[in-house]
Amino acid sequence: MGIYQKTVFSLLFIGYGLCANAQSLFYTLRFPEPQTHYAEVVLEIKDVKQDSLDLKLPTWAPGSYLIREFSKNVERVFASADDKPIPIRKINKNTWRVYTQKKKFISIKYSVYAFEWTVRTSIVDETHAYLNGSNVFMFVKGLEHLPIRLKIEPYQSWNKISTQLPMEAQDPWIRTAPNYDFLADSPLEIGNHEVVSFEVLGVPHEFAIYGVHAFDIKKLIEDTKKIVLQAVKVFGEHPCPNYTFIVHCGHNLGGGLEHLNSTTVMTESFTGATPSAYANFLGLIAHEYFHLWNAKRLRPDALAKVDYENESYTSLLWIVEGFTSYYDDLLCYRAGIINRDFYLQEVLAKNIHSVVCTPGDSVQSLAESSLDTWIKYYRKNENTRNSQVNYYQKGSVIGMLLDMEIIKSSQGKYNLDTLMARLYHHFFKKGKTYSENDVKQQIEFLVGKSLTSFWQNYIYGTNPIPYEEFFAPFGLKLVYEPQKLFLGILVEERNCRLYVKEVERSSPAWRAGISAQDELLSINGHRIESKAFWDNYMNYLLPSQVVQIMVSRYNRVQEIPVNTGNYANCPFIQIKPLQDSSDNFIQSVWLKTSE
Repeated sequence: MGIYQKTVFSLLFIGYGLCANAQSLFYTLRFPEPQTHYAEVVLEIKDVKQDSLDLKLPTWAPGSYLIREFSKNVERVFASADDKPIPIRKINKNTWRVYTQKKKFISIKYSVYAFEWTVRTSIVDETHAYLNGSNVFMFVKGLEHLPIRLKIEPYQSWNKISTQLPMEAQDPWIRTAPNYDFLADSPLEIGNHEVVSFEVLGVPHEFAIYGVHAFDIKKLIEDTKKIVLQAVKVFGEHPCPNYTFIVHCGHNLGGGLEHLNSTTVMTESFTGATPSAYANFLGLIAHEYFHLWNAKRLRPDALAKVDYENESYTSLLWIVEGFTSYYDDLLCYRAGIINRDFYLQEVLAKNIHSVVCTPGDSVQSLAESSLDTWIKYYRKNENTRNSQVNYYQKGSVIGMLLDMEIIKSSQGKYNLDTLMARLYHHFFKKGKTYSENDVKQQIEFLVGKSLTSFWQNYIYGTNPIPYEEFFAPFGLKLVYEPQKLFLGILVEERNCRLYVKEVERSSPAWRAGISAQDELLSINGHRIESKAFWDNYMNYLLPSQVVQIMVSRYNRVQEIPVNTGNYANCPFIQIKPLQDSSDNFIQSVWLKTSE
């Protein structure tokens, strides 16, 4: 197969067989009453040697860095041996201890309430079951390495299952896993969903689509193939034997989560019929697919082994997620799915705008945002924009800047692809993870100089990024268009009343003492009747004008004077050619499309 080898992770299965192990794990998954949103799990353990066994359910889902306490959904845990009950006791929030009484065959049965529809959780209803292994399957402490057999007993008319778990003897309802890690990382879609199969580079791919959608399936497959080819070009090989896209379409759905040989993505039902929404969806597809290499195989040291019970801290999510965010749109551009003007203005310029216009960019460093993801990123509040920077967005911008720096310094010989391929082959292919210093040294080799100041200023520091210095060698510049005056108040309507949702750091409202959750009653004596009235009034603000804003705070009414000063909305940013720029070699390298 040349560079497109598929054997890397199929090696996990060499020598794998349940009969070869003294102890074996057998799971059965049932849905006796799916309308109640419960799944029933039976775990059977053969050839038990221990006096007691500790069963645990993970507290978080790998790839989504928040302790979610999945054990809160577990009920009715029973243990038996020889069809007779044996003692089982819950000893902490996610651990059940089974006292085996020297029995050789133990069975544990429990129910899981599954009614949270996100890419990282599980949902069961009368139409289908979508399950993430980390939410549903307990592991036996000390036996995580054992091979696993999973039998699925579908509900009545359900006739399809989509998952990366391989079949046993071509039976779709019996699946295997080499160990618990693989089981936990293998989502299942069970029901009557639409299944579409295709191949890229000889690798079988499958779309498993649940819900009403407006996709042109033929076009979706064509565009996905283009993305796959561009991703493979970066690393030089395809790393897995097959790949499954689980796609959920419905109201208010969104997001994606990567897995070893699959992904789950969620989107609105109309996505396929709206060009802009469809382009964003393909960016999501590209993002999760790029994780096949960057996250699932090429990993930082701290993520080498999943600790299912505790946080795994790393300062490198700006590479794991940020670089992937840079590549998702870049792959779509290279594939010809989006054009150059769209890529420059709607992607790169908007990413820069998001970073520049986030007050928290001057408060929290990129490295710190990665470490703090466990306590901050998934727990946003009214002060998030003032205190945090998004490692997806800023990591994407840093990836872009490093791409430009590598191209410029090497005169087009290298780019960020070179870095990603070197990391993949120097670390993952040799069975190693990487440190932050490993990444820095690899980039320094490509640029031929030290990047210590770059690291200090933009990775561990909060210095403003001099974008012009990076763009000028490419014959491009950033054009800033100032916007209207801004008090710094973001508002929202609730129950026919207008409230302050956020107050921007250092804005006139911030300095005056306006607070999030204040109810806005009047401005300069005019009753605030709606958000539309507020927005219209903001259009007529004047520089250095004092406006009297009456608010209700904790049911106490007060009037607060706010001096507008000259504070304006964050400038609109465009990327345009320099006046004296002509054909630019390194720009052509950076913005090269598929041949």
